[in-house]
Amino acid sequence: MPEFRPFRPFLPKQEALPKLFRKEGAQTNGVMQQDAGMGAGMGAGMGAGMGAGMGAEIGVGRLLQALVPGLTAADRRIVTLNARQIWDSWTASGIFNRLPNPGFVLYRVRYRDRWQHGWIGLTDARDLIHNRIRKHEHTRADRVAQLSEFTEQSGLQTTPVFLSHPQQSVISRIMFETQKNSPLRNGRLPDGREFSLWMVDNTHDVSLLGHAVAEIPCLYIADGHHRAAVAEAQAMSNKEQHFIPMLSILVPSNELHVYPFYRRILNDEGPLSVWSLIDQLRDTYILRPCLIEQMYYQYLPHGQFLLCTGEACWQLIKREQKSVPPEKSKTNPPEAVLDVAILHTEIIGPLVGITDPSRDPRIEYGPMSMHINDFKTMLVDPRTAFVLIARAPTAEDIFKVADSGGVMPPKSTSVEPKIIDGLVVWVDGQ
Repeated sequence: MPEFRPFRPFLPKQEALPKLFRKEGAQTNGVMQQDAGMGAGMGAGMGAGMGAGMGAEIGVGRLLQALVPGLTAADRRIVTLNARQIWDSWTASGIFNRLPNPGFVLYRVRYRDRWQHGWIGLTDARDLIHNRIRKHEHTRADRVAQLSEFTEQSGLQTTPVFLSHPQQSVISRIMFETQKNSPLRNGRLPDGREFSLWMVDNTHDVSLLGHAVAEIPCLYIADGHHRAAVAEAQAMSNKEQHFIPMLSILVPSNELHVYPFYRRILNDEGPLSVWSLIDQLRDTYILRPCLIEQMYYQYLPHGQFLLCTGEACWQLIKREQKSVPPEKSKTNPPEAVLDVAILHTEIIGPLVGITDPSRDPRIEYGPMSMHINDFKTMLVDPRTAFVLIARAPTAEDIFKVADSGGVMPPKSTSVEPKIIDGLVVWVDGQ
């Protein structure tokens, strides 16, 4: 069964939170989960962050500059070593302090009226090898190498791997009781996220939590596959080591908020008229006109999609077709019946002509957690031909794919809210 160990985390002092997570730093949050960039301001400020100004400019973004895409190997080594110097200066000056007793950190975040709670501790990376922590995504070797270099040279684990599990009564009860106490840290980020941290270090609850997690058959990666791959590689190369610590957060599945990704088809490199697509769709779909305001925050039924332009929006409803024989449906892998997979196999591939959605320059992706006004702005952008949207997979869908050893289609899930980078830090060997 999965192992979940208490640890002595480093937390920023309350007074430092506004500077650590000011607007520039907040742009880094979620960088490792989404494997996206730090934002233009981070790369531009890289040179200024070398060594000097570590006391005055303490934003978390400086610590994570080594993860900016596009750096040369030489530059990456420099900023990685610089990250450790920055970290050492923070601990020496008391900006970050290590808590005195081992335990688990309860993390709570609120964003856009959604709450998320999770326990932060150390899982064993060897559980990835033994399938007690299960994956549902491929990883890119270059990104794993970049993260691995940062982790090995700096010794820092700055963001927990996001793991989910079916709700468990003991875990939920301790979570509820803990929140009756005053939090150790709390704050609000410039993007609107409100967070609180509690530490549970009494022997009774620490033991209960550890045993409760051990009773769960397996944990599932919701976000952070690349960070998990780094830990798994370390476990593979140190098979004699009894425990390979991987900073993790455990979030129950009933609090796993999964948003879909939109598929934006661009006018670049051979535009496809939306009217040509509509003519092709009429054979298999009913096109029901709708308002984007009406459908944007709705949970689409299975097998239905949205087709949006700057002028109109349609709900695509599958026409009646012959049912699939039961014996054939049972042989389909769970990832093949996801709406995001059906969208690609029935529409984007054969009708739009994009057969390699991970590399074709005519398609772009983005999470539907964006504000509707931003979405409308994208629709009227001259580069946008049209946008397709499928229903997001549920937590149960993710679990089924992981249990079968399958892989989700590209850009299937966007978990919100993101875990805040640098709020809870684990340092290897300490």
